[in-house]
Amino acid sequence: VKKDDWLGMQQVSEWGGVPVAADETADGAAAVLRIVQERAAHVVNIKLMKCGIAEALDIAAICRAARLGLMIGGMVESTLAMTTSACFAAGQGGFQFVDLDTPLFMAENPFDGGMIYESARIDLSQITAGHGVTPRAEL
Repeated sequence: VKKDDWLGMQQVSEWGGVPVAADETADGAAAVLRIVQERAAHVVNIKLMKCGIAEALDIAAICRAARLGLMIGGMVESTLAMTTSACFAAGQGGFQFVDLDTPLFMAENPFDGGMIYESARIDLSQITAGHGVTPRAEL
């Protein structure tokens, strides 16, 4: 369904039999309010690189109030961006879906630290402050 096809999203959400996530449509708090009003999705995918942290906090609050599921995702992003998203989701809590795998597809990682992938888990336990990511020394 196209990002601005509100009727199509509503129909898929009603007829689908599986949870429908608003992805590209959920680009800000105003759009998420409309998703709630139109009953256009069951889950909202928050992408920090699209909306920023402040807007993401608003989106998460709207989703919780409307009892919509939370997903954290991103685009093709580095370990720095994905770890920041993982820390955001862990700090907020309540995220049922996580799609933060794009650093695994990159040929080179210009960073040290950050999240650790353990099969289907993301481990943040080694991070003691901030996002724990630093540029590699050889850069």
